[in-house]
Order: sequence, then structure tokens, then C-alpha cells
Amino acid sequence: MQGIRPRSLSNTELIQYCALHLELADDRTKDGQPLGNGMPLEWQIELLRRYIALAPVETHAYPQDGQLDLFK
Repeated sequence: MQGIRPRSLSNTELIQYCALHLELADDRTKDGQPLGNGMPLEWQIELLRRYIALAPVETHAYPQDGQLDLFK
């Protein structure tokens, strides 16, 4: 997938590509060092940009019993 730009993909294609890289992110060498196969930063930024575009502007928290309000 070298040379493919995240902005040129549909939402479904972007999600599938990101899911592939999430699986690779935990790959390690025999001595436990990470291989660095995680999702490229450019792809992370595009995924976040699209999520923000789809997220509702007005959100309301639904606190659970006993939960403290952090923003009072």
C-alpha cells in the first residue's frame, strides 16, 4: 500500500487499512522489542479528522452513580 494517500480512500477502505495496522502494532522481535509496524501518523490524522467530522457537536455525558463531575 505504498503511495496510497488516506484522503483518497472511502471511510470503509480507511477503516480496513487502519484495522490491519492495529493488528501489526503489537508485533515484536524475539527479544520483545516493538517492530514499529503501527499505523503511520498521516493515517492516524486522517482517521481522527473524519471522526471529528462525523461526531455530534453537542454531547451530553451520562454520569454513572457515584461518578464525580470533573468539569465543575
